[in-house]
Amino acid sequence: MSWDALDIKGLHLVKSWSFAVGKALTGDAPDTDAIQLAGRACVVESQILNGATLGRSVADAAGLPYLTFDPGSEEFLAILNAIDKPTVVHLEQGPWQTDFHKVASQWKGQIPEPVQAQLKRIQTVQSVLMDALKNQPLVYLTTTKEISTFSAPLQQVGGFDRQISLDGPVQELSGALWLARLGDCVAPSLQDARVKVAGLMAETELDREGVILRLKRIASEENRDIELADFIDVLMRGTTEVDASENDSELTQSALHRVAWHEAGHALVTVLDSHGQRYPDYASACRSTAFGGVVVSISDRHEPMTYASLRHDVRVALAGRAAEELVYGSAHVSNGAANDLLAATRKCSWAFSTGGLAPGMDDAARSGSNLAVTLNEDAATLAEVRALVQAFLATEYQHVLGTLHENRGMLDALGQRLMVDRIVDQAEMRVILDVPQGRLG
Repeated sequence: MSWDALDIKGLHLVKSWSFAVGKALTGDAPDTDAIQLAGRACVVESQILNGATLGRSVADAAGLPYLTFDPGSEEFLAILNAIDKPTVVHLEQGPWQTDFHKVASQWKGQIPEPVQAQLKRIQTVQSVLMDALKNQPLVYLTTTKEISTFSAPLQQVGGFDRQISLDGPVQELSGALWLARLGDCVAPSLQDARVKVAGLMAETELDREGVILRLKRIASEENRDIELADFIDVLMRGTTEVDASENDSELTQSALHRVAWHEAGHALVTVLDSHGQRYPDYASACRSTAFGGVVVSISDRHEPMTYASLRHDVRVALAGRAAEELVYGSAHVSNGAANDLLAATRKCSWAFSTGGLAPGMDDAARSGSNLAVTLNEDAATLAEVRALVQAFLATEYQHVLGTLHENRGMLDALGQRLMVDRIVDQAEMRVILDVPQGRLG
């Protein structure tokens, strides 16, 4: 499979910069004004981008050769001196990025000899990098989390005069990177599902290298391309053979029944609380560690949390526990529901203490009910937040119990289907649940 990382949505700024740099540096003579306008060094901030992959893509877009090295290595000076034509140089992250003035300011009085030697080395590396940038037709590219990690001298002379920040993970690129590991055996259905691939790979607890290896073996053994269905099958059914071998056990059937209705509760509340507009991609009652039951694809952009989205997430999290209580009674809810309760508690604690959200924000008269942020470990304040969280969770739990009670037929239908097939995809879930858009849970 061949793909261009810069064609992925969200990287258009990097691609535009690459074209501008390539145009400025190529030709009979470099265009000084164009170089100054484009900038000859760039920092690209991202949570998932691999610097080497990005460097190759930038170089291809610019029409220039590509080189990557660590400025802290012993041979970096010789490598720089050997470059005699316009080149994109990816600088690996390392101590050379340190702001030596900031390091020196940490010491009161005489700086220890080892620290002085380290600072001198950093100054030398930075000086060489800047001289090369001034005197040779180079373009520097690097990735980092914070621009402040670069030294003051480099910033002052415009060494890194362009910064492009990609807000949040670029899901399409992440998926493309995983698919690139499969080589040329990727079918169109899988290639078109890059965002879904990224979301599923982010959720799975299976060994990711093992997933890729298994898919490659399928392609080799069956002499065909890998479809999206194959990818899902490996992730979702990787250990169901163990389930099947124990299927005759009364204990296993009992445990499967609990898991099926627990996950059916999560899925059903996801649908009902979104008024039929949101269905999980999959619900799984497998005992494998591939997924935690209900899977919803991660979107390619991160939306800010609102009070409405917080309440929805909490209701979905509590739905598994509520389904168990509805089926088995309050005295027989399993401790497996504790993880869901922990997740809901942590999310509410953050929202009510530092997220600017609070119970009652859906009431217009109380829209400013939490304009205070907890910035310290004050015991009284934390106790107040804890009380808010407990009361909020209790209220939402009763709402979820009522919703599942009113829709017990759909809960049982989905639970029974999970007992038989262990995995229900979105299309089948829509048929089983059949919730019209606009219906309230």
